[in-house]
Amino acid sequence: MIELSRTVRPPVLAASIRQLSYWLDLGRALADGGRLDVDALAAFVRGERAAPVPSANSPLALDAVVALAQRTQRRAIRDAVEGR
Repeated sequence: MIELSRTVRPPVLAASIRQLSYWLDLGRALADGGRLDVDALAAFVRGERAAPVPSANSPLALDAVVALAQRTQRRAIRDAVEGR
């Protein structure tokens, strides 16, 4: 999915909802990997810019962003405990 996404040009997609779908799918794929959280969050932001209202109402986007926030919090706690 991530490799294929490099061949797509979202601005060419006429419908903003299609652009949102692209960015949400890419963001979820990046978030599922667990290593590219910054890139995943950037994808969600670009999706929100493409279609703000549908993005705000998307349970998939909400779940993914909440998972990113929780993972970031767990990492911060672990790093604090380990003295990093």
